[in-house]
Amino acid sequence: PAATAVVAGGRSWTYAQIESHSNAIAQGLIDRGTVPGTAVALLVQRGGDMISAMLGILKAGAHYIPLDPDYPDYRLKQMLEDASPAMIITTREDSAAIAEGEWSILDVADFPDSADKVELPPFDLGRLAYVIYTSGSTGNPKGVEITHGAAVNFLTSMRRQPGMTRVDKLLAVTTLSFDISLLEVFLPLIAGAQVVVASREDARDG
Repeated sequence: PAATAVVAGGRSWTYAQIESHSNAIAQGLIDRGTVPGTAVALLVQRGGDMISAMLGILKAGAHYIPLDPDYPDYRLKQMLEDASPAMIITTREDSAAIAEGEWSILDVADFPDSADKVELPPFDLGRLAYVIYTSGSTGNPKGVEITHGAAVNFLTSMRRQPGMTRVDKLLAVTTLSFDISLLEVFLPLIAGAQVVVASREDARDG
């Protein structure tokens, strides 16, 4: 629990801190009516809160819809209208880009930093883990549904080959709206390794 799980923006979070914060977010979502199968959009800057929110959404039985803060407003609107999430976890800085709709807007800063106890729904490999949108280069972006089973199969396979152990670090440079972000965020965490989250500025620097 005391091992470093996430490094971002000059800060670090232990596994215990990420676990506790994600539990608090999960309980907060459950208290707000989240049930297994609920869609929760995620529009936050890169960092520890982003990872805690991803885990909290999954723990609550919901699936996350990643929204890139760098996307133009019309693209975000297009995705939100298609996905129709029940809630959007965001920040005050990023919420200005969100149009009004049939969803609750939740500030990640309003969730507690920790939770001693959380009652989570049973895990289901067939339940959706996330819905990721295509680039839309051939028309409107389309949501691709990924189950927990598919994600677990991919991650456990990658843990074996090419392999990852608790002494490793993985630099996460990809936007959450690109599918390889699943590997960058969760592969280190299932191996006891570290996720080092690059800033937007560093990730853009060719």
